Amino acid sequence: MLKNLGQGLLDLFYPYSCCACGKKIPPGIFCAECRVRIEPLTVTVFPYLFSAVRYREPIVTAIHRFKYRGEVFLAPYLSEFLIELCQCHKLKERIDCVVPVPLHPTRFRERNFNQAELLGQEIAACFSLPVLNRFLIRFRNTPSQTGLSGKERMANVSDAFQVRKDVTFKGRRCLLVDDVLTTGATLSACRSRLLSAGAAEVYGLALARD
Repeated sequence: MLKNLGQGLLDLFYPYSCCACGKKIPPGIFCAECRVRIEPLTVTVFPYLFSAVRYREPIVTAIHRFKYRGEVFLAPYLSEFLIELCQCHKLKERIDCVVPVPLHPTRFRERNFNQAELLGQEIAACFSLPVLNRFLIRFRNTPSQTGLSGKERMANVSDAFQVRKDVTFKGRRCLLVDDVLTTGATLSACRSRLLSAGAAEVYGLALARD
């Protein structure tokens, strides 16, 4: 009985568990020990591509739980890293809309959500910007990028995206959002499509860089 009472008090004051190590914590997703291991990134890959943190533990576990186990409650917490990066690079002043990197419909049906869209919605809500989802579409279901070289990744996604014919991005200043950046092939392919559709500026933003 005392054990159950003690667990109840622990759950009351520490209602969350660290998503990396499982330790009981106050509201949040990382304990202090795991959070201090997260490496912020301040240097950009390209002038137009940004990533918030290094893709290593404990971020790897958090992204896998979010993306592959459907733990969508992690989105607001993970988006905090993206929002902080936007503020650091003053991206808010350079954009007027958020565009999530789309999933192919087959992949969306399997997962029932788009992790990039959930992250993008959090950023857009913070900065009072519209989310232009379903405007950029992924019409080719490409194989996984895992294990491919930089050139192979670029070829894999070069013609995978297109802008819907009934919409225009003329003059828009877009923030593309994705979860992981490796070579930049996916964000670059999306960026190229938006620029071809008339966008004035397109910046790519990823949660983590591999």
